[in-house]
Amino acid sequence: METDELMETDELMETIVRRYFAEVLDLGNSGVVSELFTADCKIHRPEFEIEGIANFTRFIAGVPKAFSSFETTLHDLFGSEDRVAVRLTHRCTVRENLRSRLGVFPAANQPVSWDAIAIFRFQDGRICEEWVNRDELGMLINAGVMSTSQ
Repeated sequence: METDELMETDELMETIVRRYFAEVLDLGNSGVVSELFTADCKIHRPEFEIEGIANFTRFIAGVPKAFSSFETTLHDLFGSEDRVAVRLTHRCTVRENLRSRLGVFPAANQPVSWDAIAIFRFQDGRICEEWVNRDELGMLINAGVMSTSQ
């Protein structure tokens, strides 16, 4: 590929990733998922894996049920070949319980934020795989359901 074509591809992938956070996660628009992800997508989350667009769409539809507000700040995006890496912060308000690999914690109406890194792999102009790594301990401390030792 020519340098200009690579730059256009990187920009397109970054635009798709930005749309995913802005439209799908922040606004809860699960109808956009099929535009951005392949039918056989795989999402590797800290607490479980999701396979297939139908399962992922169901998961996304549950975000507004878990959080009364959800906002993402993208700090860095790096595109190379078929991947985009993102460093980000999520800020939200928990409706009832906060779920993590460390357990389920009551946190009704608690504001919480956490940092994360997400890596996206693309195929045919859509996301086919995502890996998520988030600061779960920091999230639970921030929500007030765990504390640091002093």
